[in-house]
Amino acid sequence: MTGFLASLSSNVSFSAIYRNYSKDFQNLKSVAFAESSTPVNEKGLYVGFDGKINKSWTVSAYMDQFKFPWLKYQIDGPNSSGYDAIFQLRYKPSRNLDIYGRVRTRNKPINTDFEVSDIPSVVEVSQNNYRINVIYKVSPSVRLQSRVEYRTYHRMGGEEEDGILIFQDINVKPLSSPFSFSFRYAIFDTDSYNTRLYAYENDVLYYFSIPAYANRGTRMYLTARYKVSRGVDVWLRYGQWFYNNVESIGSGLTEINGNTKSEIRALLVFNF
Repeated sequence: MTGFLASLSSNVSFSAIYRNYSKDFQNLKSVAFAESSTPVNEKGLYVGFDGKINKSWTVSAYMDQFKFPWLKYQIDGPNSSGYDAIFQLRYKPSRNLDIYGRVRTRNKPINTDFEVSDIPSVVEVSQNNYRINVIYKVSPSVRLQSRVEYRTYHRMGGEEEDGILIFQDINVKPLSSPFSFSFRYAIFDTDSYNTRLYAYENDVLYYFSIPAYANRGTRMYLTARYKVSRGVDVWLRYGQWFYNNVESIGSGLTEINGNTKSEIRALLVFNF
């Protein structure tokens, strides 16, 4: 793997990375730059740039082309290839307002759904994401975030699917109060799990959550923090999924008979 980062001017930076991981590469603890989850059986070239048009506008883009020389998971054929590209335009006229629009397109190989022979043939899957995100600071204590994201999915030989996610966040953190909270209300509608959409969620301390929004329904959560005293914090979180197109959620021992799933999380932190 080799690459470089260059400043073409005071407002434009450019980067490029080439990687070549052989199909028999032993990567016991390696987490290198790759399209796959593990750096093995892959060749690729990534190029990207970031430019500042003026004080308020910036533009970013990248293009990553990759190739898998040998067979891999869900790809029963050699020499398959694809690409991943993003274009983003950001507008930030002040510290209180931040808006960006993003377009992402992906094309990758995968086995076909149709039985064409004893060995499944490899077809292309194309995915497109379109996002508008707005962050507005009403005051030093109140921050609002709104997002609309739309996704399309098409596997060669099948029908095109789509999905949409809309959410509103309210984050309140008073400077002179021990109490703060984050609230989200979201609506989503996807044709299947193929068009699922991901969004980061605020959670209790030390907990990380980026769930998949799939099917049709609503999502809400409230995360609250209270500083009892110096070095003692209490965190509480309540979240709920509501689906209006399913009669059960999950499977096996975790199956829920109904269309509502709720979770409660609490954390008590002592610092000394």
